[in-house]
Amino acid sequence: MYCAYAWLMGEVDAKKMKRRVKLGYEGFWHDYLSRYDELGLKHYIRIAETLLEGVDVKGKRVLDVGCGTGILSLLVLSKGASQVTGIDFSHYMVMRAKDKAEKFGYNEKQADFYEADAEQLPFKDNSFDCVVSNMMIGLVLDQKKAIDEMVRVTRPGGNIAVSTHGYQQYWEAVEVISRIIFTRYGLVPYRPEYWPRSEKELKQLFSQTSLTDIKMRRVLNKEFFGSGAEAFDFFAAVSSLWWYARFPSYKWAEYMKEDRKVFERRGIKSYTFDVLFASGSK
Repeated sequence: MYCAYAWLMGEVDAKKMKRRVKLGYEGFWHDYLSRYDELGLKHYIRIAETLLEGVDVKGKRVLDVGCGTGILSLLVLSKGASQVTGIDFSHYMVMRAKDKAEKFGYNEKQADFYEADAEQLPFKDNSFDCVVSNMMIGLVLDQKKAIDEMVRVTRPGGNIAVSTHGYQQYWEAVEVISRIIFTRYGLVPYRPEYWPRSEKELKQLFSQTSLTDIKMRRVLNKEFFGSGAEAFDFFAAVSSLWWYARFPSYKWAEYMKEDRKVFERRGIKSYTFDVLFASGSK
């Protein structure tokens, strides 16, 4: 289910789009990714806590799709899950999640992590009691396929709960970045590497599955930073700086300094956070 905007921007190569996202979350463009938890941990924990409201994971075998550094996985374990399996398409993120789980004292039987594609989960049907995903769906090209896969690996009677990007997510940053790209290229060279949804669209994706008792929720608020530089640092760390894919590599360091200053000059000290939550039972 590709966004029509991709066609308008002239980008129709799904493999290239997916590769850019993957490389971003391997830290290919910059070393900001090493600060992912330092700058984004509190933000993603808040989303993860909201995601798990009303979701009973105690004693359950849980799959975390798009586990990142293990933020949601560790929260699930802290709430009494018997075992959590996390998958992510980034080797870097998987290794971070493994390291964190070990530091928290969990062994591999309690927490295991794999490099895998959300559109092709490497598990048998009905493998998990509960499947969760925190802010990952928006980075998947074929979102219907990813959700269908989550349903497939959930046992009958099990639950699925996801959070994802609404259309206003990071609106301020996206606007500035669009101006930066336009200034350097005279046009937008390719669509932004994430695919937000409306409540209606996300509900439709869930309704096209065998899930019942579907529930939707939207949380819209602002988060503030001490300066434009801090706002840039946060976005650079959590977004993987996808737009640097089309910049020449010898310009990356120079452009990052310039772009950080642009955020400062424009006084970008807050972001809109538009998060959608959806859950259902199989």
